[in-house]
Amino acid sequence: MRLELAATKANLLAVKEGLAIAREGHELLSQKREVLLTELLNLMTDVKRVRDEADHALTEAYASLRMVVAHLGPDGAKRLAQGRRDRVDVAVRERSVMGVPVPFVKVQPTRIRPIWGLGELPVLLDDMVEQFRRALALLGEQAEIETAVWRLAKEFAKTQRRTNALEYLVIPQHRETVKFIQETLEEREREARFQLKRLKATHQRL
Repeated sequence: MRLELAATKANLLAVKEGLAIAREGHELLSQKREVLLTELLNLMTDVKRVRDEADHALTEAYASLRMVVAHLGPDGAKRLAQGRRDRVDVAVRERSVMGVPVPFVKVQPTRIRPIWGLGELPVLLDDMVEQFRRALALLGEQAEIETAVWRLAKEFAKTQRRTNALEYLVIPQHRETVKFIQETLEEREREARFQLKRLKATHQRL
């Protein structure tokens, strides 16, 4: 489990430098992994909450809609819907978490004065509109949180793979290679000293 390199001093220096870089990279990736995990755990506490709130808001909104249809009839509700001029502004911005773009979604329904008549149950209609406004805002928050969780989880998995590759492959390979080259060079040095002693001994006998 070592690199296939010749045992030379130049290669020893190069592998030692590579080992230092790999260790530094492992440390940085470990820190990034911890930050991503912290962000993920914080967001996961909000995922269920916002899903439940959005589901509840939609349930209430459609209940209000059914009540309006029951009072006005399908034709009256259709006429009322065709006369509305509301729109929804959706602003999406991003912030960076360890290089990962995380969205910030703001849903802002434009408030336009209602155009229904006096005989059309304005309180009931106002309640229905407000319920749908709230549901839209929560759906925007749900999209923001779930997109952030997906992106951070994807980056976390990639960071984990890179960290593992450095920890279990690259660093051990470089460490074993350094050991092999050092031991080989030391053995060569001992052999060279031994040969030198033999030459000196032979020369002295002559």
